[in-house]
Amino acid sequence: MERSRIALTFYDMGVVKFGKYQLKSGLISPIYIDLRILISSPKFMDEIAQSLIALLPNNGIDLICGVPYAALPIAACISVQKNIPMVMCRKEAKSYGTKQIIEGIWKNGQNCVIIEDVITSGSSVCSVAQLLRQSGIYTEHAIIIIDREQGGPAYLKDQNIRITSLFTLTELLEILHQENRITKEQFDETILFIHSSPKPEIPSELKFTCSQLDRLNQIIQSKQSRLCVAMDILDPIKLLQLTDEIGSEVCAIKLHLDILLSNTNPEMIIKGLCNLSVKHGFLIIEDSVTSGLTYVTV
Repeated sequence: MERSRIALTFYDMGVVKFGKYQLKSGLISPIYIDLRILISSPKFMDEIAQSLIALLPNNGIDLICGVPYAALPIAACISVQKNIPMVMCRKEAKSYGTKQIIEGIWKNGQNCVIIEDVITSGSSVCSVAQLLRQSGIYTEHAIIIIDREQGGPAYLKDQNIRITSLFTLTELLEILHQENRITKEQFDETILFIHSSPKPEIPSELKFTCSQLDRLNQIIQSKQSRLCVAMDILDPIKLLQLTDEIGSEVCAIKLHLDILLSNTNPEMIIKGLCNLSVKHGFLIIEDSVTSGLTYVTV
């Protein structure tokens, strides 16, 4: 399918919208891209998949992975058309069932191409690539439908991910302008926005962690659970009894000890909780408010 016809169909379907739209960053944009509505046009979605297939490397692809959630149906179409197995990365692991963050069947060392609908900063593609790499899947290439030209390719290049896009936003706008779908004023306003709006900030690598994080991760792996229970119980005896009952099933218990210590024996409560923490293997999280400032101690 010709790129110009794809661009015009995007406009006619309402994938490309012009007006005043608040983005996630808080910026007011003169353009909004909504590729989620492609699922309502199976034939066109199939044609988009064919266009993306033309951008794939000729060989060496073992897996396809769509970025949740808008790119998943497109990735599925590519997988079926090319007979390439697909895997899916969840935004977070389920707390039940297999509890896997990656769904599908794969082997260590397999090569996976990521499929994404739109990139701005590139952070979503990077997050998926990190999950795949952590699972032993080789990832260095992403296929994108529309690149908003706001820093994504440069950031992903630093993460050793090469991108190939069907359109840059400028290319899309040029087609719409040439075909008289948008006015020169709309074209100029949007181009100005693309090149003048600040690039989205990419979170820097975390340089510090909670001192108890390693212990918490050990508990999570051991119990195969992420369950944390908040216990706002005024009676210290009931608090200790219930903690003893559920302690083996939870990773952490969150308390407000300040509501107990004013009229009870703090040493008895603290010693009892610490003993149960050792017995059942969970962390104690104290959540208190002092002078209007909240602090949490693990």
